[in-house]
Amino acid sequence: MLISNKIRTATVLMSVLLIANLSHAGDDPIEISQRISSGDPVAGKEKSTLCQGCHGETGISIMPNIPNLAGQWGAYIMRELRDFWSGSRTDPIMTDMAGTVTSMTDAFDISAYFASQPQMPFEPTTNDNEEGKRLYIIYRCISCHGEEGRGRPQNNPIFPIIGGQHKEYLIKQLDDFRTSMRDTDMSGTMPILAKRLSAAETDAIADYLSSKKPPDPVEVAVPIITPVVTSAIPEIWKTLLSDKPMMIEGTNFVTDSAKLKIIAYQQLNGLVEFAKTYSEPVINVVGHTDSTGTVKHNEKLSLARAESVKAYLIKQAIAADRIIVKGEAANSPIADNKTITGRAKNRRVEIRTSIREETKVLVTNLP
Repeated sequence: MLISNKIRTATVLMSVLLIANLSHAGDDPIEISQRISSGDPVAGKEKSTLCQGCHGETGISIMPNIPNLAGQWGAYIMRELRDFWSGSRTDPIMTDMAGTVTSMTDAFDISAYFASQPQMPFEPTTNDNEEGKRLYIIYRCISCHGEEGRGRPQNNPIFPIIGGQHKEYLIKQLDDFRTSMRDTDMSGTMPILAKRLSAAETDAIADYLSSKKPPDPVEVAVPIITPVVTSAIPEIWKTLLSDKPMMIEGTNFVTDSAKLKIIAYQQLNGLVEFAKTYSEPVINVVGHTDSTGTVKHNEKLSLARAESVKAYLIKQAIAADRIIVKGEAANSPIADNKTITGRAKNRRVEIRTSIREETKVLVTNLP
């Protein structure tokens, strides 16, 4: 049974790697497994009973000031729980509710349960809100939150899925970022963006994300079968755009040090190449540690590792003002720190950027 589980896990991981650069978060089994991350969604259903009182049994809240959690990144839900635990984010209801979750295992399971649910749907409407869509694109919200707010590919859980979220809740969060009531954005982008948005623009973007009309079903015509096909089938090339996320794990640093190993430089050279090709996007570098060691030591180490990455990029002629560094210490684990494997995953540097890679795919029409 253990061997069978390992084979099944390896098969899923291989499939994830093959589609990671081409897919957005959705509801097929592999995409759901990406959202779940760590945790047991089956156990999480029972453990989340109290949470369901506000967020809904399947993560769809009936109260417009309380967010939907259905299909949200499990790692993002975990990060928000930690923010409420630490006091870096506060809410009259959620601060107390988060305090009732005292077990890290329970927290991972609860997050996994909501992440496993079908993604929050857009409410049907006859208003396509082209202005909100235009603003969403020109302010480059798509770079982090994906088309229509439906999420980015695998390994981007620091940016929440917002398509289908309540309009009132979205407006409240943008207002909180604008007034510094909320200051928990790891990329540092949201406070800057929120201050640039007018009240009308904020309303339009929130309305677009919360009430985007689903596309009309496509009717498939019955093909007319002809006895002979005399013309050649044309070839069509389709250009796909995908993000270029990157993660440097702790094994690519000297133990308990910010010194990069040679293999890490090889990873970074790919980022350097794209950063030189696309000179505009900002590069966010965030260092993380596991829970071993003191808070002060981990804060210093995580920031130092992020600074090491920045220093290398600068040496490769990437402008320093394009690079934002931050140390998260052990505050944002993506796995359970109680296990050796989990701690290894948590020791990492995450690099997020809106650099996009073009891939041409040959599409041949069927006769």
